[in-house]
Amino acid sequence: MSAADNQESCFCLGTFIYKSEETEPSSGRLLLFTAIPDLLKKSSLNLLMLTSAEVNGCVYALGAVGHNIVAAVNSAVSCLFFSFGMLSTPCIDTALPRGDIE
Repeated sequence: MSAADNQESCFCLGTFIYKSEETEPSSGRLLLFTAIPDLLKKSSLNLLMLTSAEVNGCVYALGAVGHNIVAAVNSAVSCLFFSFGMLSTPCIDTALPRGDIE
């Protein structure tokens, strides 16, 4: 995906926080990164975290639609808009039964 305000390529990572007493994770994060050249090693890149967002569960899948990040979090699908340096609040948050997703 590319940032809305500039043409840098980005990638998104979904996480969850493991708690042994939970049957389904209740918290996690979306992390948005870009790679920047290492000034000391010309053939290397460093990761730079652009922004992060808390989510209410485990991120099972991620996709990009334009400048939106679509995330499958537990049994819900959320869409977040990325503007350089921040992820906005969800633009869509619809719970879908797992059996309806193909």
